[in-house]
Amino acid sequence: MMPTVELPKLEPREGHPEDKKPSEEMLAGYKRYEDGVNHGFYNHSPKIIGLFAKNDELLGTKYKKPFKTYYDNARLIPGGHHGNPEAIPAVVQAIKDVMKPILYIDMDNVLADFGGYVKHSLDEVLKRETEDLDEIPGIFAQFPVVKGAKEALAELQEKFELYILTTSPWNNPTALQDKHNWLKLHFGKMFHKHVIFTHQKNLCIRPKAWLVDDRPNHGAYLFGDHWLHFGKDGKYKTWEDVKVYLLEHHR
Repeated sequence: MMPTVELPKLEPREGHPEDKKPSEEMLAGYKRYEDGVNHGFYNHSPKIIGLFAKNDELLGTKYKKPFKTYYDNARLIPGGHHGNPEAIPAVVQAIKDVMKPILYIDMDNVLADFGGYVKHSLDEVLKRETEDLDEIPGIFAQFPVVKGAKEALAELQEKFELYILTTSPWNNPTALQDKHNWLKLHFGKMFHKHVIFTHQKNLCIRPKAWLVDDRPNHGAYLFGDHWLHFGKDGKYKTWEDVKVYLLEHHR
């Protein structure tokens, strides 16, 4: 049940929003409203829903470009500033999406078959003469996709919000761009603006978040029971194993 609070009396703004900047009093009043009525949702929630009408006079048309610069993940819904029946499915879908648990996915030997490429395709001279294979320029652009990954993720994205959580070798100048290009080539827009490069994966730990990774390195082990150890040395040998577990236990 919502708490009973006295709504702040905000001075109406004349004209369009760009004609008059909000006063300090208005901002303070809005904060009191959010903290009281919405329990501080916008200050404390890790996920925010942004819904904006396609035909809105300002945000949907005149100021669409600068607005998208700062709120590029906001959802555009049908209609104008005021609600309409057409917008209901888009609003419902946005709410469903924001409630999805997060699934982080490592790349090397999880999505991209590093080991298979080295075993079957990498030049033998390079193998003998290179101490650290992941420092070979361009190598991260060559890997095939791990068997079953595309099919499993196509199903999992209906229930989970998917993010790439991977590292980029410090001494390989092409690795980061190669990985980015590889994702676009093999997965299209599935991970559009959902890619995180870090050597501290534990910084991404949050409630209802899972990580599929083949190694405990870079803080992966700190996910605890939410680290799904993937591959020949892990509990989850294949993407079918990962999919079945997640869909069965986290409906």
